[in-house]
Amino acid sequence: PVATGLLDRAKDYRPVTDSFARAYRLGVLRELDARAVATEIVAAVQSGRRHVRLPKRAAVAAHVVEVPRRATEWLLTGIDHQARL
Repeated sequence: PVATGLLDRAKDYRPVTDSFARAYRLGVLRELDARAVATEIVAAVQSGRRHVRLPKRAAVAAHVVEVPRRATEWLLTGIDHQARL
């Protein structure tokens, strides 16, 4: 979660607060500085990376979620999905 006004408002909702509290306790998440995130996004765009995964310690979970997406993309490469009947 990025430390912004939007995050502050989201924390008004109890399930969000409880979920984040658990993730913070487990060390999976931490609040991120908006400027640091923006810097990482710019670097990703400049280097052609598809994703920015922060905090880096949570990247493994993001990679696991990405596997089916990439597999589907690979399976469908070259197929005209806009073809008309």
